[in-house]
Amino acid sequence: MRYMVDKYFYKREKVANLLFDLVKYLLTAVAAAFLFTEKLFSIKIVILTGLMAIFIFILAIVITPKKED
Repeated sequence: MRYMVDKYFYKREKVANLLFDLVKYLLTAVAAAFLFTEKLFSIKIVILTGLMAIFIFILAIVITPKKED
């Protein structure tokens, strides 16, 4: 029996990889800004950025296609 191949497998995989990279860059930018600036960050910015990163990460996990062997 032959399985039907997902038509958008590679596109979904690329979008998921881009979203994973976006989370990585978002957290890196916030950490760098936190370390290298003398201005104090408010806790709201840190929490908002963390929630955005979690949302994008979950979205990337959902979009990631499952590989069929």
